[in-house]
Amino acid sequence: WDFLEKLANDTKSTIVMPDYPLTPKYTYKDVFNMVEPLYKEIISKVDVKNLVMMGDSAGGGITLALAEKISQNNIQLPSKTILISPWLDVTLTNEKIKEVQKNDKDLNKEKLLIAGISYARDEEGMKSYLVKPINGPLSKLKNVIIYTGTYDILNPDTHLLQEKAKKEEIGYFFLDLLLKHYKENKEVAFYAEKLHVSSKYLTEALTLVSGKSPKEWIIHYTLQEIYALLENPSISIQEIVQRTRFANLATLRRFFKRHTGTSLLQYRKQDLYKNNQ
Repeated sequence: WDFLEKLANDTKSTIVMPDYPLTPKYTYKDVFNMVEPLYKEIISKVDVKNLVMMGDSAGGGITLALAEKISQNNIQLPSKTILISPWLDVTLTNEKIKEVQKNDKDLNKEKLLIAGISYARDEEGMKSYLVKPINGPLSKLKNVIIYTGTYDILNPDTHLLQEKAKKEEIGYFFLDLLLKHYKENKEVAFYAEKLHVSSKYLTEALTLVSGKSPKEWIIHYTLQEIYALLENPSISIQEIVQRTRFANLATLRRFFKRHTGTSLLQYRKQDLYKNNQ
């Protein structure tokens, strides 16, 4: 309370501190049934440009999870989200925690795990990003600041979160680049170079974000364009070669046959037949 008083006085700010329901009597569902409506009430009265959301330890995990949840519901986010030693995964499965535990005299993994299981309550809860915000959607978040100590057993997961956020960012930058360049550049190395990462790292990032590799995305967009062109009978096959920037007709034929199991002419005939039914 002394810290909050000093913070309020120094920043000339109003602080709203939710007295959220605690485990073991209550679960994460009860917590979010309280904090989400409270957040909505606050932003109905306060411009988000003047709003900072902050949480410490378990509260830090709740803060991140709430930001993830409201971002997916297209609710306005605060100007900043500050996480102080956040508890990002109640299962505490990060292997590096064991090493850090030797130096952390305040937190104990086994005791925390008991509290975490109680907070999640059941298997459904243990899988929810609301109790494991490290697994939550990060793409719409902005201005997230994390303070963490080296000898805090919650520290290793902050590094995992940082790496995940970086990969998600790389993944979305890739998809943006792909839409602009997939016609003339169909090699993963081109996009990796543009993003200043290795092809291997780009593959890891895209697989994490989308479940597809960069090569699969390149093939997907290329095929979608070919399908659209084939479905227009006024466009010749040779014109399709030019529009899709393949080196020649033979290269386009091989690509299409390899990835669809049919030929260009067979696909066009099937489509014309369907449209004439």
